[in-house]
Order: sequence, then C-alpha cells, then structure tokens
Amino acid sequence: MINKKLEDCLEYIQPTKYIVSSERYSDEFSIPVLTAGKSFILGYTNETDGIFRANKENPVILFDDFTTDIKWVDFPFKVKSSACKILIPKEGCNIRYLYYAMKSIQFNHSDHKRYWISTYSKLAIRVGNISEMERIVNKLDSISDLIDIKEKQILELNELVKSRFIEMFGNNVGDLNFSDVLVDKTKEGYKFDSTNYLKAGEIAIIDQGKDLICGFKSKEKDKLPYEKECIIFGDHTEIFKFINFPIYLGADGTKILLVKEDFDTRFVYEFLSIHYVKVGGYSRHFKFLKEQRFLKPDIKKQKEFRLFCEQIDKLISIVQSQINDLQELLDKKMDEYFG
Repeated sequence: MINKKLEDCLEYIQPTKYIVSSERYSDEFSIPVLTAGKSFILGYTNETDGIFRANKENPVILFDDFTTDIKWVDFPFKVKSSACKILIPKEGCNIRYLYYAMKSIQFNHSDHKRYWISTYSKLAIRVGNISEMERIVNKLDSISDLIDIKEKQILELNELVKSRFIEMFGNNVGDLNFSDVLVDKTKEGYKFDSTNYLKAGEIAIIDQGKDLICGFKSKEKDKLPYEKECIIFGDHTEIFKFINFPIYLGADGTKILLVKEDFDTRFVYEFLSIHYVKVGGYSRHFKFLKEQRFLKPDIKKQKEFRLFCEQIDKLISIVQSQINDLQELLDKKMDEYFG
C-alpha cells in the first residue's frame, strides 16, 4: 500500500451542462435530479438535454463541494447546482475502492466554501494494486449489500403502512380545515436555547440538521419539555416526524403540531405524509400546510389503523437494529482498511 492524493486518483467533471433548468419535478418523469446531500434524489425531470449517462459499468462519485458529502451513482441523472462535482477514476484506480476510502475520511467543512480543488483533493489515501483494492471492495460490498437489503425491507414496510391507509380510508382528502384538526403549539415555549447538549438524557433536543435528535438534556425545574404526542414539521427543511417522547426544540423554524379531540396523531401524520408533506420527497412550507384539507374518519377506525402502524413499527425496529449492527461491522472494517 502507498499513499496517494485523491487528485491523483480521481478526475472531476464540472456539472454546468448537467444542471436542471426547471425545478418543476414530477414522479411521472424519469430522469432523477440529484444532490450529494441527505436528500440525494430531489425529484424527477422530463428534460432530455444535458443528462450524465452513468451506468453500472461506468459509475461516478457525486461530491458536494460545500459539505464534502458523497454519493455513489450508477444511473443517468441531472444535478441541482454547480455545487456538485462529478468524480471519475483515473487509469489503474478502482472507483468503488476510492468511494469507500472517501467515506472513511473525517473532514472539517465548517467554512462555507468550495473544498475539492483547494483542499479535499489534496488529501492522501492508502492505495494498493488493482487485485488488492478489489479484494477489499468485495469484502466491504458484501456488508453494504446486506445493509441495502435491510433498508429496502424498511421501505417496503413503510409502503405497507401507506397501502393499509388507502385500503382503510381511500385516497380522497376531506373538507376540514387545518384549524379543525391541528394546533400549532410552537410559540408556547419549548425552545431550548443552550447548545450544551448531552449524549444521553431524559429529553431529546429536536434540530433541523441531518439528524433529528442533536442531543439530550435532563429535565429542568423551570422549563418543562413538550411531553405529548405531536407532529414535528420543519418549515423549509426535511423534518417531518411523528413524535411520542419528550422533546425540546433546538432550532427556530420547527413547528410542534398537536391534534385536536377525535383525532389520532398517528392517523393525521400518515394522512399528511401521503397527501401533502412528502410530495416531491421533501417537506413543503408551513403556510401551504395550513391550506390543506383534512379527512375525519371515525375515531375507532383511526385507532385500528394506529394499532396496525405500531405492529409495523416493531418490525421496522428489528430490521433497523440489524442495520445498526451491520453498519458497526462496516465501520470497523473501513477503519481496519483505511485507518
């Protein structure tokens, strides 16, 4: 094994001609619009020009020039902005090996600037001969493939919830207004201002970053957390969750929504996830949510649906635990190979 800079292993392609012209996405279209961040697929476009023709034989690494996030792409795509670098391997380099090596890098990207040319590409990784890199890739892929299978199982279980909802309640919206169903409790003082969070504690701190829970705090005498079931909605963000444990808010812009009498919180959450919030794969603005029309089935039927959801939740929890164990094994192997 020898040390080589990433710029000696990868070439970058400026994404300018692959940037989507219109953000009018639809699931009826076929070409995905990508970002290297958490969302990955922002939506689908019908544009036919400027498509990057990646495939299984010629995959690429999508690199976010500001956050240094990376994604593996082996299908045709367009990108959202010039912040994405498209990386391809130089001769004699295994791109899948380079992908794993980059995944193992711990990098400080706190400054808002472009990193690939100035800094990131200068980082050194350990590189061996082709057969050695292939051996490592095969071992890591065997674990990654199992994780993919488990993640697909979770997606299928979530789809089962949606199918059950349609089966029980149909696919129509009702005629009730937002104020008939939900109450915005955000202004009642559940914001926790300190950033001195703990890794564990009684109360979770809800934030709008990559992770829903950014830390914990113990309960304080002069500040009660929000302890009821609620729906968390992040205006301008991807946060949209059903919450049934005590929380504080760790950032502005996140809404705490409480359902009114004769409504079950889980039912309302799944109704919104199907009919409104997840349109296009990301949350929409709160002002539009308040214009949503709502359905009101019999509360007994809502509770019946909730019981079904809780059974699925238990299955998802089991599969997620398996994913966590596999991810821990993958991280251990990555550390072993890349340091």
